[in-house]
Amino acid sequence: MATRFTHCLSGLLYSLLIAVLCFVAVIIIASIVIVVGDRVAPGLFGTVHVRSAAIDLRQPGAAPALIGVMILALALAAGALLPLIAMLRSTMAGDPFTPANVRRLHIIAGIIATAYAAQMFLPFVLPASALGMVEPLGGGGVFALLLTLVLAEVFREGARLREENEGTI
Repeated sequence: MATRFTHCLSGLLYSLLIAVLCFVAVIIIASIVIVVGDRVAPGLFGTVHVRSAAIDLRQPGAAPALIGVMILALALAAGALLPLIAMLRSTMAGDPFTPANVRRLHIIAGIIATAYAAQMFLPFVLPASALGMVEPLGGGGVFALLLTLVLAEVFREGARLREENEGTI
């Protein structure tokens, strides 16, 4: 009974993560289309608001900077969600403690660290009119990074114990 429930829960989480990835991709791609459309036909979509702050896309470099930040956000979201989806897939197959899942958790931690580095670096390369689109990640991201690294070590130990157990007669 618990196995059936766990399998259903894993399937639900898998579907939810796929939906989140698709939603993020659609929102970011739609935003890029709006920015590009505004460059082609200024004023077509009205004023573009990011984080409740208007960004004037007529300012030099604002539109390319906005598109670049959105592409970076899409890459980071996909880079974090795809390994998580693969982990759920292996968990659904009954094989959660593997070296591959340890690598996936390290990839996710690297993505979180990259997001922090980008957050610190972007204000120096973005034009002043586009600075409103960089939101501080706060302390929750540091906690997520540390938690992911700890979880990777737990999975590493689980994989080691599993290999050790399989070698036992």
